[in-house]
Amino acid sequence: MPVWSIMRSARQRSDLPLASGAEYALDPRWSVKAEALYVDLGKKTTFVPGVPGGGFGTFGGRFETADTMWIVRAGVNYKFGG
Repeated sequence: MPVWSIMRSARQRSDLPLASGAEYALDPRWSVKAEALYVDLGKKTTFVPGVPGGGFGTFGGRFETADTMWIVRAGVNYKFGG
């Protein structure tokens, strides 16, 4: 049986997005903007059973990953027409 087929995983989700932004008018047609977005998709824990490691002991254990990210955007706007 392949080792990876007997792994177990558990996911703790918080799904927390936070955002903030601002826009500033330079004149009636031009503006600049910036925003930041923080996303937290929670933690994932994976359990791998011990497997003989070819003379290096056993390989296995608990591995935890956290899915978080920052997204930053900036831009310039131009208003067409009147």
